[in-house]
Amino acid sequence: MADRTKHLMAAALKKMMMTKPLQKITIQEIVDDCSLNRQTFYYHFRDIYDLLHWMFEEDAEKILENRLTTETWADSLLQVLRYLEDNSRVSLCALDAMQIDALNRFLYTDVEPLVKEVIEEAMAG
Repeated sequence: MADRTKHLMAAALKKMMMTKPLQKITIQEIVDDCSLNRQTFYYHFRDIYDLLHWMFEEDAEKILENRLTTETWADSLLQVLRYLEDNSRVSLCALDAMQIDALNRFLYTDVEPLVKEVIEEAMAG
């Protein structure tokens, strides 16, 4: 049930990001769209940026499906680029809202370990 609620809120956020800047989206709008209350939002997320991070992390896990290896990295990268193209309005909205520090944290905490695994696998093999 918790995952379903998180996915509902992520879908509402994505829908809103198609038409307005992230800074203009409120938690109340998100929960109203899902027929939830504000407390439910705060049970799962600290703020909208926390939801945004969770949303992209979930999407990345679906795309990569823990199969980033030396043999599959090129295909995985292509899938990520297709995702960005298919979700360009949402992705650009997120980039416009993120400060450079937040983007750097995302790249180093989420992307760097994946790339490091591929490099280590290539060096071992």
